[in-house]
Amino acid sequence: MASLQIVFQPIVWAECPVVFGHEALVRCEGSSIGGPSDLFAAAERAGMVIEVEREIRAEIADALHRLPAETQVFVNVHPDALDDQALYDPSSPLAPHAHRVTIEITERAALEHIDTLADKLAALRQLGYAIAIDGLGADLQGLCTFAELNPDLVKFDMGLIRDVDSQPVHAQLLEAMVAMSRDLRIRTVGVGVETNAEREFLRNLGCDLLQGFRFAHPDWPPAEIAW
Repeated sequence: MASLQIVFQPIVWAECPVVFGHEALVRCEGSSIGGPSDLFAAAERAGMVIEVEREIRAEIADALHRLPAETQVFVNVHPDALDDQALYDPSSPLAPHAHRVTIEITERAALEHIDTLADKLAALRQLGYAIAIDGLGADLQGLCTFAELNPDLVKFDMGLIRDVDSQPVHAQLLEAMVAMSRDLRIRTVGVGVETNAEREFLRNLGCDLLQGFRFAHPDWPPAEIAW
C-alpha cells in the first residue's frame, strides 16, 4: 500500500547560515510512483488532484505540530486546487497555521483557466497565508503571472541558477528580476543552488534567500544545513 511522506528542504538567508523556512515536499513510500511530478501526473489522469492535495495539506499540518513554532513552511499548490473550497475553509487542517505558511503557486500556464484568481488569492491572504511564485524566469508566461499575482516571494527557475556564475545571459536576467523584486519589496529565492560559486554569485547579486543541495537535501526531520 502506497503512503505519502512529507519531507522538508531548508531555505536559508543568503547572507548567513540561518534557516528562513522549509519547503514541504511529498514522497510516495511503497509505490512505483517516483517524485512529485509523477504523482501529480497520475492524479491528473485520474481526476484526483484536489483529493491528493487535500491529503498532502493534512500531512503537512500534522508535521507542523512536530516542528518548532517559528518554522515557516512553503506549500506547493496545483492550480486545480485553487478551485477547492476546502483550501479556503478556516477549519481545514492547514488553516490554523496560515501565519507561518507560504502558498507556492506552480504550473503558471494553467492559471489562465482559473476563474476569479485575484479573489481566490485575496481569500488566502485573508486567512493569513503568504503567496509565492515558483519558477520565475522559465518563460514569458511567468513574468505575466508575476504581474497578476503580486506575490510576497518569488522563486527563480533553477534553470537560470545552474552555473549562473559562468552564464552571462542568465546573470543579466537574474540581476534585472532581483532589482525589480527589490523595488516592489518582494523577497527573492534562488532555487537549486549546488555550488559555492552559485551561492556567492546570488548573494552578491542581492538575492534574499537560497535553497538547494548545497545546503541540504529534503529529509524528515529537516536536515541540518551545510554552510
